[in-house]
Amino acid sequence: MSANALRIVGVVLTIAIVWALVLGWWQSNDHRPDSEELALYLLALPLALIGGYWLLRFSIDRLKAKPENEAVAPGPVADADPLALARAKTAAAERLFSLPVVETFVVAAGGASADEILAAVEASKRPEPVPELVDAAGFPVFAAAAELDLAAAAEAFADSPPGLRKLLERDDALRALWLLDQVLRPACEMIGQLAEPAEPSSGKLKLQLFCLLPAAWKDSYFADLRSWLQLFDWPPGEMAELHIQIIPVASDVDALRQVDATILEANREEDGSRLLILVAGAMSTVTRDSVAEREATVGLFSPQDQERSIPGEGAVAILFAPEAACARLNLTECVAVSRVAHAVRDKSLHAGGRIRGVLIGELLADLLKVSGVAAEDIKAAVVDTDHRSAHSTEMLEGLDTALPHLDPLKDCPATGTVNACLTPLGGLLALACACHRARVDQAPTLCLSNQHDRERAALLVRPAGFSPASEPPNT
Repeated sequence: MSANALRIVGVVLTIAIVWALVLGWWQSNDHRPDSEELALYLLALPLALIGGYWLLRFSIDRLKAKPENEAVAPGPVADADPLALARAKTAAAERLFSLPVVETFVVAAGGASADEILAAVEASKRPEPVPELVDAAGFPVFAAAAELDLAAAAEAFADSPPGLRKLLERDDALRALWLLDQVLRPACEMIGQLAEPAEPSSGKLKLQLFCLLPAAWKDSYFADLRSWLQLFDWPPGEMAELHIQIIPVASDVDALRQVDATILEANREEDGSRLLILVAGAMSTVTRDSVAEREATVGLFSPQDQERSIPGEGAVAILFAPEAACARLNLTECVAVSRVAHAVRDKSLHAGGRIRGVLIGELLADLLKVSGVAAEDIKAAVVDTDHRSAHSTEMLEGLDTALPHLDPLKDCPATGTVNACLTPLGGLLALACACHRARVDQAPTLCLSNQHDRERAALLVRPAGFSPASEPPNT
């Protein structure tokens, strides 16, 4: 029987069944319908049932059918567009940029050098309760405080500009700038030594200082801060031209993005042989006001609630020089820092559910692919992870996915376990320690930041003279 015949039989049967039911119901109730009821029950009702069936059948068939491929007008071929091709080649080349690091300077609770901090991590040093800091209940607060002579700090800042003295009324600013002072002084001394051998005929050095400060600081103080920064013992004007830029940063990854921008701009510099770049920053949250604010907002670490971050403080300065400048100044032991790979989690690490390191694994895999470095060549991974189990779990799973040969205890020092929360400079301090580890091991070292609830960043540090076994793909 054909499909059309089946449809006709189905329609007739539907009408017959409806009529039989309706007429039987009327007869059983001795009901005499009028003309409107005859039209409604014997005509409209069967037609409504038949129409509803075919509408439902049509909808189901549309859902089951595969979507048709829409015709897409062919666009211009990228290779046929010289500008598009040039931009693609430029972007691919820029992803391979790196920038040598001459030296690093750090001060934090873990020590006054990258070597001391890594030794403190290996010795399992941890933040302890600070009697001077108490919570709302009167109990001492766990904090990672550096050893500071605040009397000497007050004396050193006595002649500061009025606007800066207003800022220094805040204990966190006083401690942060005193920490910054302790890393800038040795950095200035090294820069002065590098500037002396330069031949006058080759021109003055171009010295750039990028000072990274917490975004919560008001920019109304920046002019006075710039005046204070100019007072350091920089090389004289006839030897070096100083440019200072103060940049507010909100997170650890934000600070590393500034490093990435520095690497990009340094490689675009036409005359990199005269360029030195100092990226420095400082922060402190180990003050009464900072502790009270943290307790009221994100909460404080305690033996009863160990998934809260611990206040910390520190300062970092990293001295960069392009390859041309390294050759001019005869710097042969520099390590090279890659561009920064960064990404954002779909949800907060503390949103609940299973914690996975998929994003970190993908980030590291992409970084290795771009750099051409084999996973087995990496001998260590320095991370800014602190004591919180959620961050540690994510970090360890991500590293195990991309670098399964690393020993989590020996090869993956976590600077945050010693120095606590250094946001927004925790990633920068981890980078300084990664540079030291790469120089000591003479092998590529990974730097990873996952202190933020969602933001993640990674970069590679390679020792002088290292070249990957295979060339990176031209993508």
